[in-house]
Parts: sequence; C-alpha cells; structure tokens
Amino acid sequence: MRKITFAFLLFYTFSYGGDLFYQFGRGLNIDNHLWLGSYISINYWKKGSENEIKFDDIALLSKIFFGKFSLFSEFEANNIYVSSSSRKNKYWDIEFEIERIFLSYHYNDFFNIKIGRFLTPLGIWNKIHIDALKWTVSDPLVSTAFFPMFTTGININGYFPTKENIKYEFFIQKNKSINSSYNNLKTEDIIGFQVEKLFDVNKKIGINGGIFEEEKAQEEYKFLGLYGKTKIKSFFFSSEVYYANEKSKKKVKHKEYGKITYYLQLVKRIFNKTYFIFRKDGLYDTSDKHHVDIWTFTLNFRPRFNISFKVEYQFYERKDDYIRSSFAVLF
Repeated sequence: MRKITFAFLLFYTFSYGGDLFYQFGRGLNIDNHLWLGSYISINYWKKGSENEIKFDDIALLSKIFFGKFSLFSEFEANNIYVSSSSRKNKYWDIEFEIERIFLSYHYNDFFNIKIGRFLTPLGIWNKIHIDALKWTVSDPLVSTAFFPMFTTGININGYFPTKENIKYEFFIQKNKSINSSYNNLKTEDIIGFQVEKLFDVNKKIGINGGIFEEEKAQEEYKFLGLYGKTKIKSFFFSSEVYYANEKSKKKVKHKEYGKITYYLQLVKRIFNKTYFIFRKDGLYDTSDKHHVDIWTFTLNFRPRFNISFKVEYQFYERKDDYIRSSFAVLF
C-alpha cells in the first residue's frame, strides 16, 4: 500500500500541467490545485565521549486540492548519512517512511474532518513538526512520553459557533497505525479531545485529555493536560503540563501509577534574527519514583522564518549533559 500511494503521488506531481508559482519557504503552487514543499535537516549531538552527526531528513510534502477535499502527504528519507562514535565507519542507511498522509474535508470554520495518519492534535509542541520551525533542537518530554505523536484515525475539528474564538479537536483511532514503527508510542486504540481559547496570535490557553493503550508495555494511559502561551513585552512564554494515570494490562499485575511532566519555555530575541531560548522540563513517575529535571539553553539564528541554525546545551541532573546543534531549511 505504501509503494502504491507513493507511486501515485509522484505520478500526479510530475504529470500535472498548470500555472506554476514558487516562493522560498512556502513551496510550489501549481494552478491552485497542487502544492509542493520540502525540507532538510542536519543534526549533531555529543554526550560524554559519544557523538554523532546525521544528515537526517529530506522530506517531500504535497497537498492536492479538489473542491472542499484535499489530500496531504509527507514522505521522508532519513538516516541519509550518519557518522557516529558508536560505529567504526560512517554509514548510509537510508530509510523511506510515510510520515503523514491524510484526506481532509473542509466544510466551514465550524466543522472539518481529517482521515488518515496525522499529528496528534494536542498542546503546542506536538503540532510543530518541521525542524526549521522549532525553537530548540530537542523536544520536551511532554511530546515524547505522554501520548503518541502520530494518530492513524479520524479527527474532527473546528471553532464553536460563537464569537469567543474557541476551537475544538476530537480524534479517535481504533485500528492499526500506518507506519507504526515511526511513532514514539505504539497503539491501536486512542481517543482524545482538546478545547482551546484563542486571544490573539501570541496568546492562547487550552485543556486536553485522552485514553490509549500502549502495546509494548501493555499499559492503559489516561491523561489530562493544560497549556498556554503569551507575550509580555519582548518575552514569549509557553508551557504545557500533563498528568497521566498508568494501569498495567498484564495478568500478573494490575497496579496503577501516576506520572506528571511539564515544561516552561522562554524565548527572547537578543540580536537581529538571533533568539535565546530557555526551557525547564520536569518529570516524576510514581511507578519507580523516577525524577527527571532538564535545563535547556539554545541559541537560534533565523535569517528567515524558514531557515534555522541552532546550538543547544542541555543540563541533566544525574546524567551526562548534551550538546546539540542543527541546521534546517524549509523550502
């Protein structure tokens, strides 16, 4: 199925004729019926005596429009070139993945449907997928440990029919995932919601929650989250906090545990097109009383909105610190 879909999109892309318009960072538009974009990402990290440089991503994005319907896809080649201290030689281990593919129906501002594999529509961070658009090299714990980053199912979203700018999201998966190996958590069963109040471009608050079963650990997760962002003078603040209840599905044990995680992030422009980012992550797991504290300091040089060069230092309590950097471009 993956090969058939990929071949179809390539055929459509290169056989379609029409007016062409390209804008750097915003992709190629063909006669208002087909949009194409791409991005690349190169990453480096060092932890103790270990280090790695990786040409990680070349991705092709496409969106085909037909009336109120559209088909979006993201195909990615990763691990294009890797040089790692854990291996003796540099190596090429290119993998091709379907990262996202979904069909959308846009009825109006109040009701829309999305079917396929899409980013799980929760919080702030998980919706920012392309590296060139992220503030930091690393992702906070809330986006890696509390819910699957991708959902293969149905998403219904829109604004409530009021003047209050309140947006809702509802999503459900009751089937196998498309390319489940590329997800942080493995599940065939998830249901979730989100309600968000928008004040302006730089200010919003929201609440979300959901239930899913993780296949590998055989645990049921129930989670609830709060998030928000705002701007105070020249400072941009954002934060997310999640609580999860974990229940073992194994026959031997049916214990329940709780864990909580959060981040608080500050962004400040310090020079022209250069930003300083500070983020504090925390996690506490009652199952083994595991406690994690991470302090992240990042410099992000963005000559354009779609180009990002980042240098980052992460301080871990009781662990080796990370030094990371990345270069990413959205075409």
